[in-house]
Amino acid sequence: MIEGKGNPQAIELSNETNYAVGLFDLVLKFYAIPRTHPAFAPLREDLVQRWQRTLKGHAGAPPNGVMLMHKIRAALLQCGPFESVASLYAVFTDPRLKPWRDQVPSATSSKSRVDALIDLLHDQSNTDGDNALALFLHVLSEYFDSQDACREKLLRLAKALDQAQAQKGNR
Repeated sequence: MIEGKGNPQAIELSNETNYAVGLFDLVLKFYAIPRTHPAFAPLREDLVQRWQRTLKGHAGAPPNGVMLMHKIRAALLQCGPFESVASLYAVFTDPRLKPWRDQVPSATSSKSRVDALIDLLHDQSNTDGDNALALFLHVLSEYFDSQDACREKLLRLAKALDQAQAQKGNR
């Protein structure tokens, strides 16, 4: 935390559920820009809303569930086909992803497409109960050679997501 406890202007960076907003606040503080500045308040509010949507479905989940989403996001940015909507759509031609084919996010940047994809798939499942995001990770992993680090990373994250979903279902 930056500044003292109980201070309404304190910036919380140790709690991963507030990290992105806290980091934004820290940058504002560094440049002596008030949080309520008309040029930045709407950006901050948008960030808060996007962050809450990203965390939606993870309330009550163990803290490592939020970290898992961070790892998935990083892996998708590194390994995924997010340079264009068309390249992302190509992955959805796989029959396992058919239920979401018509919902492929069309955002303006790779990061926005990754965030939109996670937001779309993280709490969806097919008729067999398989998590849609885990299915996407499995399908995407098949685009890589068996010796490629991205393949292993995506499969490991899919397995971790499957395990987290199973634990969530047992509560």
